[in-house]
Amino acid sequence: MIRLCYIRKQLYKKLINRRRTLKERKIDPKEEERFMKALEIETMSSEDSDSEDDSIFVTRPLSWVSTEFKQLIQRLDRKYDRTLNAQGKRLKSKRTVGEPSDRPCPKKPKGLEWMFG
Repeated sequence: MIRLCYIRKQLYKKLINRRRTLKERKIDPKEEERFMKALEIETMSSEDSDSEDDSIFVTRPLSWVSTEFKQLIQRLDRKYDRTLNAQGKRLKSKRTVGEPSDRPCPKKPKGLEWMFG
């Protein structure tokens, strides 16, 4: 149970970091709003701990997200990583990509069809 709470907390931290990074980007306000609506906990990749000390996470990509959405997430993560100082980089959990998640596709909200593959 504690492990599950820790993993859930990591997902929320990652979501908050992505949203903060998106707000810092200089893009069209309508595009920012469109992307912000897509950044929800349901659209975050599944993660499992791969070791006893929780230092390595296996990210299980969502098979139902579009290429455009994947690229947005990758850009936000790279931009966020560049803002970390040396200590932040050391503390950041290591991640590896695992098998695709078997989590079903959530209901597609109106206006967010672009994010589904």
